[in-house]
Formats: sequence, C-alpha cells, structure tokens
Amino acid sequence: GIVNRECDIFFRYRFFKIICFSETLYRQLSKKGYKTYYIKYFPEPINNETYGDNKSIFLWQRSEMININTVATLMRDIDIDHIHIHKSPDPGQRFIEPLDEMAASISYSEWFDNSTEIYDIMKESAFYFAPRVYEGIGMGFLKAMAMGRCVIAPNTPTMNDYIEDCINGFLYDLRNLSPLKIENVREIQKNAENYIISGYNEWEKSKNNILKWLEEDIDKP
Repeated sequence: GIVNRECDIFFRYRFFKIICFSETLYRQLSKKGYKTYYIKYFPEPINNETYGDNKSIFLWQRSEMININTVATLMRDIDIDHIHIHKSPDPGQRFIEPLDEMAASISYSEWFDNSTEIYDIMKESAFYFAPRVYEGIGMGFLKAMAMGRCVIAPNTPTMNDYIEDCINGFLYDLRNLSPLKIENVREIQKNAENYIISGYNEWEKSKNNILKWLEEDIDKP
C-alpha cells in the first residue's frame, strides 16, 4: 500500500540502495531520485497433475475489501457450485460472513499443522482469488499461478505487474465491480503456468545481478 501514501516514508533512506520487486514502486522512487533497482521475482514452477474443478473457487479472506461478496458479484455469471474459504483474516481485518443462501456451497478451513496442506486444497479449484488489494511481491497469487490456477485479482500492484487481463488471469476494478466473462479458463490456467516457467528461467539468470548492483558505489547528492 506504499504507493498510495502521501508522505515519503523512504526519505530517511535516501542514501541507501532500494531493491524494488514492484515496478510501480520502482517508477515512483526513481522519479524522486532514489537509487533503485527493479527485478521481477518468480517462484519455482510446479508440476501440475490437475488443473482442478472448473466450477470451484479458492478464497483466503485476508482483507475485508476482498470477501465472499466480492466473489459473488464477479462470478455471478459463471457456473460455480463450490467455494472454499480459508478463514484467517490479516491482523485488524474481520471475516465477512456469506449470505445464508450461499452457505450450502461453501467449505472452510483455518490454520493447518503443515503449511503445504493449504496448497492441497488450492489444487482442488481452478479459480484462485488474490486476497489483498496490494502486495509487496505477492507470494500467494504467484504460487497459485505456478500451480496453474486461474488467478482473479484487483488491478493493482503487484498483481497487475504479473497478470495480463484475460490472458494469464483476470484483473478487476475493486471500486466498480461487475460480473466477469470467463469462457476459456483452462487456456488461462495453462498460460499462467507457462508464464511462471518462463519467468522463473529469467529470474534464475538475472537474480545474481542484485549482488553486482549492491557492490557498486552509491552516488550521494
């Protein structure tokens, strides 16, 4: 959410080098003259055995602004018969209860003994809703893309750094929700998976450039 703050919280670090994993933040800091380096992170690809049920959705409700009502509005015209909600909001956020008429189609989880268990549940659904309005990197939705899920996310950083609308996922305007048109979910899933594979190869080639950049002398005004 730094991109929306009016104050310059980076001013005290004006003589530091700043690594940006968000292109939006990189552009903003560069305009102010900060010594910045932008690099796009990608997770390791996953060998997918299945693309999941194309009538099922996974939502981890972390933010009040992206909740079951958001899902219901965006997916109103899509044939969905199951929604799994991971019920664990971020600190300071409250869980939004679904309407009674939706209850029969919803399953829940909270915390697991093993962190990998949540990925097993994610794999059951073709659709994954990115849980936050903004991300620093966005490990969750990137992992979902690596798993070949169709990620549906707000048109905000860093989701829109990675997702090309209607190509490898879907972006929406959180301030103006309207039903999505999704006719090619399997193609979207394959595109997402291939995008991560290609991006990871590039990440592996370029990540050590961070060290080279850090070793360069920094110019102080």
